[in-house]
Amino acid sequence: MPTEVILALGGGGARGLSHIGVIRALEAAGVRIAGVAGTSIGAMIGGIYCARKLDKGEEYVRSLSWTKVLAHLDPSLPRSGIFGGKRLEKTLKELAGDLDFADLEIPFCAVATDLGHGGEVRIQEGSVLEAMLASMAIPGVFTPSRLGNSWLVDGGVSNPVPVQAARTLAGSQVVAVNVNSTESRPSHSTISEIKRALEDETVEGGQKILKRMERFWKRGAKQNDGKRMPGIIPIMGDSIAHLMGHLAHYQMEVDQPEILVEPKLGRVNLFDFHKAAVLIEEGRRAMEDVLARGVLR
Repeated sequence: MPTEVILALGGGGARGLSHIGVIRALEAAGVRIAGVAGTSIGAMIGGIYCARKLDKGEEYVRSLSWTKVLAHLDPSLPRSGIFGGKRLEKTLKELAGDLDFADLEIPFCAVATDLGHGGEVRIQEGSVLEAMLASMAIPGVFTPSRLGNSWLVDGGVSNPVPVQAARTLAGSQVVAVNVNSTESRPSHSTISEIKRALEDETVEGGQKILKRMERFWKRGAKQNDGKRMPGIIPIMGDSIAHLMGHLAHYQMEVDQPEILVEPKLGRVNLFDFHKAAVLIEEGRRAMEDVLARGVLR
C-alpha cells in the first residue's frame, strides 16, 4: 500500500501556485493523495487537481505574463469589490470544466467564509466552479459569492489553512501547506510593471484597468523623511498575508497537522501570478525537504 495523505492547501494569492510544486513532489515520491481541502487559491489548485486537470492548469499558469494576469481583472464599480471576477470564472471553467462534486474521483472540500456571521463554510456539494470562486472572493478585491441565503467571501478570513476540513475527508495523515510566513514581505510588483504590460493593446479594457490599478496600487504621499507610503493594494496584500499567517499558526496549535510545509515566499505579491515557475519550484523544494526527513508514515 502506498503512503496516503490528505492535503490542506492554504490561501495566499499568487503564493498558492507553490501548491502545484507540493503536489508534484508527492506524486514523484509515490505518495497517494486521498483528498484535498483548500482555502482560496488552495481551493482553486485543489479543485483543478481533484478534477484531474492539474497538467492543463500548470501549463496555463506557467504561460502567464503580467499582461495575461491583468487580462483576468475586470474592474467593477467600487461597491462590493475592485474586480467583478467574471473573467476569472471564465478561465477556471475552461481549465477545470463545470463539474459537480459528485463527479470528482478524489474527495474535495472548498472553504469559504460567511460574511454574515464570520464562520467557516465547507462546500462539498453542487458546482465545483462556484465553490472555488466563493473560496477565492478576497474581501474588497473580488465581489462576494452568493450561496443559498448567504454571501460568501475568501476562506482565509476564517480558516487560512483548512486542517480541520481536511480531516473530515479521510483517515489519512494531513499535510498542511501554509504559504503565508510571517517574515517581512516587501511587495515587488509596481505600477510601472503594470503600465508596461498594458502597452500591449491585446489587453481588453487595458486603459480602464490601468486607471483602476493606478488608483489603488500607486504609492501614497511622501513623509517627512522623503519616503512614500505603500499603495492600497500592496498594503492590502501584505496585511492579508500577515493576518492569515498568524491566524493559521494559532489554529494549527489547536489542531496540529501531521506534516506542515511552508515554502519560503516572503517576497511575492498577491497578484504575482506571472512568477509561476519560481513559485512551483519553491513548493516542490519545500515538500522534497520534508520528504527527505522521513516524516511520512
